[in-house]
Amino acid sequence: MIALAGADAVTKFDQLEVVMCRWRDIQRRLDEPGPFIYQASRTRLTLVSLDGP
Repeated sequence: MIALAGADAVTKFDQLEVVMCRWRDIQRRLDEPGPFIYQASRTRLTLVSLDGP
């Protein structure tokens, strides 16, 4: 799962901009075995820990 996060993803246009800015990074994750969650913003794609606090 890729989650669009923060102020970069408020409006539909902002969400589209995040996806387009991170498109290549997202494509690189397609072959990774899941489950995984990445948090996407205009400037980075960050893996979210599924192990809990």
